[in-house]
Amino acid sequence: ERTELRQAWYSKLASQRLLSSRDKKHRSKLVTYLRGVEELERKMLAGEPMQQQVLEKLEKKAAKQAELDQIENKLAADSRLAVKDLVENPPAPITDMRRADEHRTCFVGKNTKATHGDAWAD
Repeated sequence: ERTELRQAWYSKLASQRLLSSRDKKHRSKLVTYLRGVEELERKMLAGEPMQQQVLEKLEKKAAKQAELDQIENKLAADSRLAVKDLVENPPAPITDMRRADEHRTCFVGKNTKATHGDAWAD
């Protein structure tokens, strides 16, 4: 079960770093385009009149969806391959990096120290 969790988590992290900024922008534009087309389809089903340009957009939906699917499938395969070694041999867990409790102190004003002298004695 840990292996499956690592595979999912590491792949997700790796997929965020594998695409170049240009590819990320292209993917984002495809997603935005498809959302817009879905909104246009809802309007068309509601019976609103559509212009020719809008109908051309609707015709391009399948090609844009296929392009997005291709990018996402390639990204998923590349990210699984990139983290294969980390999934099989995970890095050691990070130890507690916080300061030890004996070093933890908080600021207490002089009047509070005077009032509760025994508790705040240095």
